[in-house]
Amino acid sequence: MNEARPEPTAARIGTVDALRGFALFGIAVVNAFSFLNIVAEPAPAAMDGPVGGAVVLVVRLLFQGKFYPTFAFLFGFGIWLQVSRGDREDAEDQMRRRLRVLGAAGLAHGVFLWTGDILLPYAILGAVLPSYAAGLSARRMLNRGLLLAGVIALGSVMLVAPVALLESTNAGRSIVAEAQHGLTAESASERYRTIRDREIYSKGSFAQITVLRVKRFLVIAVGSVVLYPHIFGFLLLGFAAGSAGWFTAASPPVRLLWAFPAGLILTVLAMAGSEQRVGEPFHATRAVAAYGAGEAGAILLAAAYVTAVSLRPGWTGVLAAPGRMALTNYLTQSLIFGVLAYGYGFGLVGKTGSVEVGAAAVCLFAIQTAWSHLWLRTFRFGPLEWIWRWLSYGRRPPMWIAVP
Repeated sequence: MNEARPEPTAARIGTVDALRGFALFGIAVVNAFSFLNIVAEPAPAAMDGPVGGAVVLVVRLLFQGKFYPTFAFLFGFGIWLQVSRGDREDAEDQMRRRLRVLGAAGLAHGVFLWTGDILLPYAILGAVLPSYAAGLSARRMLNRGLLLAGVIALGSVMLVAPVALLESTNAGRSIVAEAQHGLTAESASERYRTIRDREIYSKGSFAQITVLRVKRFLVIAVGSVVLYPHIFGFLLLGFAAGSAGWFTAASPPVRLLWAFPAGLILTVLAMAGSEQRVGEPFHATRAVAAYGAGEAGAILLAAAYVTAVSLRPGWTGVLAAPGRMALTNYLTQSLIFGVLAYGYGFGLVGKTGSVEVGAAAVCLFAIQTAWSHLWLRTFRFGPLEWIWRWLSYGRRPPMWIAVP
């Protein structure tokens, strides 16, 4: 890197830990619905009435797709912290060892606990991040990161005019109708698979569920490769933020609270544009525009969340502890939700209303927050963070806080 990097202080790193804790809360809410409710028949809003419908609306507006950008951004910032300390070559070598262990943990997580694992793609992309960023100024990294992070939204915007032109011709409308027919058939097939899978998830043994999970995980892992540039953009933004000295002052250098109303408006427009009534013809132009608006809205809301938490020093005292134990808490969430949802536990998948699912997520994170505070009074690291360091460096790190 061409420019000097300011060293973060403990208090400023506390802000980053608080952001990580806040992201864990959002991920807990989204994953709770994925584990317990998202495959339910009928749909959650129809299953538990207006209150449940309101909960689903809040989750769709403020949570779904809004926290993985924050988590990826913070992961990139964490990589910058590692490679900016001491000798660059040694730091990068240590970082890659840590990422290899993290990738193995992500693979195990995806196979045995949760098909929506994020650790494996982060480990893969994080390994190339320092080399890609080498020699780039913070501004160039920010520009490239924004371009990559927004590639889906930008691509959707660029497609609106061609799709609208296509739909304006008879031949184009025929193509769209044929595509809609294919999508309808695929949707019906996916609906059948969802109902079949729900039966296995709710009643199957651990072995049966693992076989199904491996199949789904492989499909998701291969399909998500096309999203790697998009995810890499958020990692690059986090790396750029470290290089630019973000979180080294009492408040972030850029206040993005305006992004909240802007992101909310785009998300509402995306939800409205993606709704299709029964018997209504498919409008490809509207669907493409809605998808792009949803992606842009998610990025803006994530930016607003980062700013809001950064500007609330009091939140650091509450959220930093679960953020310091992010790996332990993230994997524990999957373990607990799996026991609640699947047949080898309570088998509640598809049998709980949205209010109960949302309450379960909030209660679990509250318990994790309290437990993290208690644990870190005695120990330096979370239990899985300690094992991660041990496996990465080949030596056992001190666990207990030294008593004066």
